[in-house]
Amino acid sequence: MGLFEKTKFFYDGKQKIRAEIDGGTPYKKSDRWRDRYKKTDTYKYTGGQLTKWIPNSKLRRPNAVFGADPLLDLERQYGYMITAYRPPKSSASAEGEKVFTDLFEEIFKTNPKGNPKFFWNISPFSASDTNHSSIKSLINVPLRLYSDPDINWYIENRHVDFRDLNITDNASVINWLMSWGNKRAELITALGKGPYPFILRRVVQFGIR
Repeated sequence: MGLFEKTKFFYDGKQKIRAEIDGGTPYKKSDRWRDRYKKTDTYKYTGGQLTKWIPNSKLRRPNAVFGADPLLDLERQYGYMITAYRPPKSSASAEGEKVFTDLFEEIFKTNPKGNPKFFWNISPFSASDTNHSSIKSLINVPLRLYSDPDINWYIENRHVDFRDLNITDNASVINWLMSWGNKRAELITALGKGPYPFILRRVVQFGIR
C-alpha cells in the first residue's frame, strides 16, 4: 500500500491560508496505519498571488526530485482508459488498462469519475484541479522528469496516442512549475533510449547507471 494523505483546507475569502494534513501508510486489508503523521502548512500571498508555501512538518524536505516516466494524473488517465470513443487498442494495452482500472475500485473503493476531488488529494498532479495544489510544494524544489515519448512506436505497436502517455502530464507539471518561477524544473525526453540487448524494444524502460 502506498502513502495516503487527507487534507483539510482553510480559507480567508477565496485565498487558501492553511492546510491541515493527516497522513500515513495503511496496512493492506486493515484499519491500522504505520508511519502516521500530522502536519500544518501555511500559505502567504503578495498582490493576490501565492508567493510562499511554508511547511510545518517533521518530514524531511528533499534536496531534489526526479521521476522516470511517472504516472501523475490518475483522473485523466482513468478517464481516457474507460472511454470507448477511440481506436481499437492492442491486446497488451487493453489488458494493462483493465488491471489499472480494476485496482482503483479495489484499493480506493471509488474512482476518479465518481469522486474527482478525492483523486486531487492523492495524485501527484491533477489537471482538473485549477489550483494545482498538489505540485505547489515543488515550486522551490529542483525537479527532473524523464520520458521516452516515441509516439510513432506507440501508434504502430499499441494503437494509442499521446493521451495514453505519461509525457502529457509530465510536460504539464514542468510547464506550470516553470511559469511559477522554478528555473530548475526540467523535462528530459530520452527519445530512442529503450532498447535492451537481444529483446524487443520497450520504450518506457530506463536504467540508472
